[in-house]
Amino acid sequence: MNWYRIMIKLDKDIFPPVDDKHFWTISKKVSRNDFVDVPDTFCDNMYLVKKGAIKVGFADKDKEIILSFAIEGDLVCNFISFLSGSVSPVYLQAIKNTELIGFSKTKFENLHSSDKTFADKYRKALESKIVEILNRHIIQYTADPQARVDLILKHRPDIFQHIPRKYIAYYLGLAPETLSRLKK
Repeated sequence: MNWYRIMIKLDKDIFPPVDDKHFWTISKKVSRNDFVDVPDTFCDNMYLVKKGAIKVGFADKDKEIILSFAIEGDLVCNFISFLSGSVSPVYLQAIKNTELIGFSKTKFENLHSSDKTFADKYRKALESKIVEILNRHIIQYTADPQARVDLILKHRPDIFQHIPRKYIAYYLGLAPETLSRLKK
């Protein structure tokens, strides 16, 4: 199981450098607990976390399902909206005061259509993300709770420095108390 990656990330290095002000045209500061993208809306922006942390999730009945996190240096967006152009139940919410820079889907599409090298790198990165997402589902349904905790400790131990444990527990499909017990 050690070959599974448990945190889904898109490689920011395939995009233009962050100092390219023609591409990275969005700048946002988001306070703790405020939404970057609210549920059941459409958003076609992708962001790079310059400072802070974001959770990506949705509500299922009375509980929160966390799909992923983005910390400093990570790209984040509502992929359902970004890729399909449709409304999504997914939201992006700041876990702490957060600074973002970003670009619109239009900027992305212009780059994708005009730069074959970028288009090839993006396709490969997206294919890799799809495999990671499927592997995460396999882990979620087949690995016991201790194995899930061990995997996140191995692959992203830094996440515990940036994300409150209760959110990590929800991400792993555990109760916060279970995570605390298993992490010891």
